[in-house]
Amino acid sequence: MNTKDMSANFDLTKQARFFTLSLDLLCVAGFDGYFKHLNPAWAQTTGFTLEELKAKPFIEFVHPDDHQATVAETAKLVTGRGETIYFENRYICKNGSIKWLLWNATSFPAEELIYAIARDVTRYKQTEQALQYRVEFEKLITALSTDFINLTPDEIDNGINQALQTIAQLAGVDRSYIFILAEDGHSMDNTHEWCAEGIEPQIQKLQGLALADFPWFAQKIKNLEIIHVPRVADLPDEARLAQAKLQALGIQSIINIPMLHRGSLVGFFGFDTLKTEKAWGTEEINLLKVVAEMLVNALERKQVEQREALAYEFGRQLTTLLDPDILLSEIVHRLQKVFGYYHAHVYLFNKTFPQSAHPFGEDEALLVMREGTGQAGLEMKRQGHAIPLQATQSLVARAARALEPVIVNNVSQDPHHLPNVLLPDTRSEAAIPLFLGQRLIGVLDVQHSLVDHFDPEEIRTLQIVANQLSIALSNARLFEENAQRLAIIENASNLIALISLEERLVIYINQAGAQLTGHNAPEEMIGQPLAHFYPPEALKRVEKEGLFVAAEQGIWRGESCLRRLNGDDPVPVDQTIFLICDEHDQPQTWATIMTDITERKRAEEALQKINEELEARVAARTAELSQTNADLVHEIAERKQIEAALIRQTQELARSNAELEQFAYVSSHDLQEPLRMVTSYVQLLARRYRGQLDNDADEFIAYAVDGASRMQQLINDLLAYSRVGTRGKDFAPTDCQATLEYTLRNLQPVIQECGATITRDALPTVMADSLQLAQLFQNLIGNALKFRSQEPPRIHISAEKNHHGAADEWLFSVADNGIGLEPEYAERIFIIFQRLHNREEYSGTGIGLAVCKKIVERHHGRIWVESQAGAGATFYFTLPAMKGQ
Repeated sequence: MNTKDMSANFDLTKQARFFTLSLDLLCVAGFDGYFKHLNPAWAQTTGFTLEELKAKPFIEFVHPDDHQATVAETAKLVTGRGETIYFENRYICKNGSIKWLLWNATSFPAEELIYAIARDVTRYKQTEQALQYRVEFEKLITALSTDFINLTPDEIDNGINQALQTIAQLAGVDRSYIFILAEDGHSMDNTHEWCAEGIEPQIQKLQGLALADFPWFAQKIKNLEIIHVPRVADLPDEARLAQAKLQALGIQSIINIPMLHRGSLVGFFGFDTLKTEKAWGTEEINLLKVVAEMLVNALERKQVEQREALAYEFGRQLTTLLDPDILLSEIVHRLQKVFGYYHAHVYLFNKTFPQSAHPFGEDEALLVMREGTGQAGLEMKRQGHAIPLQATQSLVARAARALEPVIVNNVSQDPHHLPNVLLPDTRSEAAIPLFLGQRLIGVLDVQHSLVDHFDPEEIRTLQIVANQLSIALSNARLFEENAQRLAIIENASNLIALISLEERLVIYINQAGAQLTGHNAPEEMIGQPLAHFYPPEALKRVEKEGLFVAAEQGIWRGESCLRRLNGDDPVPVDQTIFLICDEHDQPQTWATIMTDITERKRAEEALQKINEELEARVAARTAELSQTNADLVHEIAERKQIEAALIRQTQELARSNAELEQFAYVSSHDLQEPLRMVTSYVQLLARRYRGQLDNDADEFIAYAVDGASRMQQLINDLLAYSRVGTRGKDFAPTDCQATLEYTLRNLQPVIQECGATITRDALPTVMADSLQLAQLFQNLIGNALKFRSQEPPRIHISAEKNHHGAADEWLFSVADNGIGLEPEYAERIFIIFQRLHNREEYSGTGIGLAVCKKIVERHHGRIWVESQAGAGATFYFTLPAMKGQ
C-alpha cells in the first residue's frame, strides 16, 4: 500500500468515527422518503432502533402538525439544484414525547439522496415556550383586569366564566371553578364553572357542601393556604378522605387559591386536570393570586351594585304607598326577607318631624317604635315601646344624637348595648338615621344573628334605603297636605294629558279628558295612540302642525276636534300643545290642554245663519218698502242674543285661561318640596363624599348638584311667571323716574363690575303696579348688561308721548350697544324659556323677557325689539297715558 492509499483509508476512518460518535443526528435519506443511513445518535434521541427508523417513511415519525411544512421543505430538496436549506420540525419519540429538531440539509439529485444534519433543540424550545407562556399569562391577566373594570353588574357572571375558560385553556387544564362560602362559614356553593370538551360539569352536584365533610381541605382553606397538589395520588395520609373523593371524580391534580375580601375568606377558585398531571410554577401561582383578588372585587362590586339597585327599587315602589302605616310595614318586612335580617324596625319621633335636627333638652323627646317584624315587633308595638332621645344604652338613641349610622358588629362586646329579651339572638346591629331635608325624623334599626355581619357596602345600602324611606314618608305626608291642590288638576273641566315623546301614546289624562271622549275612566285611555282619539284630518293637523310647531317654538295653540267613543260627532276643542323638557333642556314629553268649544261653535254657526237670513230679509225689505220695522227690531233682538252668547263664550275662555294659570302655579309650587329634598341630598353627597370616591363620582355629583340647582331656578322662574297675572298689586300713579332710581340701586354692583354708563331722559308718571314696573326695568337693563359687547356697556332710557288708536300712550325705550340679535329672532325671545345662546355662554333660564312681555300686557301695553346682530338693541314698550297728561 502506497502513501496515497494509506491517506485515503485514514480519511475514511475519521469520517466513520465522526458519523458514529457525533452528538448531532446525521442521516442520508432517499428521494423515496425513507432513511438510508442513520448514526447512533438517532436511537439515543428518539428511542427507536435504527432499523425501526429505516423501516417506515420518515414522515410517519414527524408530528402531524408539521407534516405539511416538512413535505414542502423536502420537495424543495428533491426539485432543487443542491442548495442547502434550514428548517425546524417535531419528531415523536417511541415513548410519546416530542423532540424539536433543527435541520441543515442538502440534496444530490444525481444520486437521488438527501444529506442532512439535525440538532436536538428541545430544551431551548421548552425554555422559549415557557417564557412565551409566562408573557401570555401576564398579558391575559392584565387584559382581564382591564375588562372587569368596564363590566356592568349584569355582565360580571359572564365575564367571570369567560375568564375561567381563558385561563384554563391557556394553562392546559380540564376544569376551572369558583366556590363561595356561606355566611355562617360552615358550607360552600360552586357558583361558577368551566369544563373542557368531554369533561362532565359538576356545578349542579356541588351545592350546599358541608365543610365538615372535607376536614383536611377545610383546614387548609381556613388557614388561607394555597392548596397545590400536582399529583393527587401523593396526598398525605391525613388527606385520604379528600384523596378518595378526588380520585372518584378522576382528578389527577388540583390547585385552589383562597379569595379574600377585607382580609376575610369568602371562597376560593381553582383548576383540576383529569387527563394529565400538572405542577404550577411559582410565577403562575403569584399571577393566580392576582386573579383571585380581581374575581373577589368583581363579585363584591356585583353584590354591592345589585344590592343598591334593589334598594333604589325599594324606594321606587315605596313612593307609591301613601299610607304611612302600610309604608312602614312594607319596608321592614322587605328588609328582613331580602337581606336576611334577624329583625328590622323603624322608630319615629313622638312629635311630627321636629323643626330642629337636634331637639335636645326636650324631656318629652322620645323615639317611638312604629313598626317591626315578627312577634317581637307586634309585642313592642303593643307595649308602646319607646326610647328617650338621651338614653345612653341604646344604639337607636346614639344614632339619633350622632346624626350618623351607629354599627356594632358584636353586641356582646359593646358596654352600651342594652339587650332586648324579645330579641335574644341579636349578634350585630346597625342603626341608620332618617332625615327629611336637614331634619332628623327617626331611625331605621336592623339586627342580624351573626357577628361581624355589617360591612361598609351594606351600611351604604341601608343608607340608601333610609333615604328612600324618608322621601316616601315625606311624600305620604305631602300627599295628605296637597290632596286638595292636586285635585285642581284632576278635577279641572279642561282635558289635561301627557303624551310620550317618540311613540305618541297617552301616558296620563285626567277625568275630564275621559268624559270628553266618552270613556268611563282615564285608565281606559292610558297607552292608546293619538290616532285613537282624532279623526284623520284632525290627526294630520295635530301631527304635522301642532307637534311640529311645539317642537320648534315650545308651544302651539289652535282648534282641533276629538273622536268620541260612541261614534257621535267629533267634539270641537281649543287645544294647546307644549313641550316639557328636563333640566338639561332635553325634550321629555308632550303636554296638552283642551277646552270643549261645542257651544261656541254652535253660536258661531247660528250667528252666521242668522246673518245670512238677515241679509236676505234686509234685501227683501229693501225691495218691499212696506215691510214693517217690527220685524227688523225682532231680528236685531236675535242678533243681540247671539252676541250675548258670544260674550258668555268669551267669559268661559277667560275662566279656562285662569285655570291654566292655576295649573302652572300648582305644578311649579308642588315641585318645590321634592326638588328641595333632592337638592339637599345631592349637596349632602357632595359635602360628605367629595374626594373620597374617584374623579368620575365627584364629577357626577357636581353635575347632579348643578342640574338640581338649575331645575330649582326653572321652577322658581315658572312660579314667578305664573304670578305676574295673579299676584300683582292694584294699579296706582307711579313715578317712573323714582322706580328707575330704585332699579339702578339694585343693579349697582353689576353696573360697576362691567363699567357701564347709563343715561336717561325725564320719565313720566303712569298708572301701574310699581313692583312689576321695577321688575320690567330691571329685566331690560339687566339683559343689556348681560349681553354686552367688548366695549363698556352704554345704556339709554327714554320716554315720549305717543298716540295709538283712540288713546294716548307713553312709548318707552331701552337702548344699548351690546351684541344685538338677528331680526328673525325678535319675537322668539319673548317666549318663555326660549334662549338664543347656550348656558355656557350666558347664564339664565330664558324667562326674563317672557316676564317683561306678560307685565306689559297686564298693563295693556305692547313690547318689541329692534336690533341687528353686533349693532346693539333697542327694546320698546308702551304704557297707557294717565288722563290729563
